[in-house]
Amino acid sequence: MAITTIFFDIGEVLFADCDANVTRMISERFDVSEERVYHARRELWQKFGTGDIKEDEFWEGIYQKSGIKYGHGDIDWIKAEIIIEPFNSNIALLERLKEAGYFLGIISNHSKEWSQRIMATEGFGVHFDYVVFSCDDNVKCLKPNEGIYHAALKYCGETPESCLFVDNKQANVDAAVKLGMNAFVYNRREEQDLEVMLKQQGICFEATTF
Repeated sequence: MAITTIFFDIGEVLFADCDANVTRMISERFDVSEERVYHARRELWQKFGTGDIKEDEFWEGIYQKSGIKYGHGDIDWIKAEIIIEPFNSNIALLERLKEAGYFLGIISNHSKEWSQRIMATEGFGVHFDYVVFSCDDNVKCLKPNEGIYHAALKYCGETPESCLFVDNKQANVDAAVKLGMNAFVYNRREEQDLEVMLKQQGICFEATTF
């Protein structure tokens, strides 16, 4: 069956993942171990990524669980340090894929605040027909939970076999494949070429009739 719809993860596929930098910055500013900050963040991400806590609560929780004495200015500081860096070469492929006739979507673990910032990035959100975030009120689960994939398939109305999913984590790809979707792992840090990998999946960048 021909692929008609391509879903992308955001972190480390279309935008840089700032997690490591955030952990390092908090560690250096407050002289606590990166490991302690990392584990605090991991513990709170489930609630933040499903929209059950707001961003200020997320940072407060990280500070508290890391044993950091903080003030409101420290929350403003880390929020201001979050830099959303687009991978422009990969994002440039989106317009070409749309012109070729594909429907495009997002399946991503993100909080309400961060997903809104990303989708508001100039020239980004206009490419997508379907957008599914873990924080959406009708989703509220993180990849690789199959619920987020079911939500995406219901939204687009396509069969799993006609969909392709691109993610940077093997567990998330495995979950999509288990449901019958086509999927592959993209690792930008290994200097993989996203266009080449899409073509290997049979994706054509010329005008297509399905």
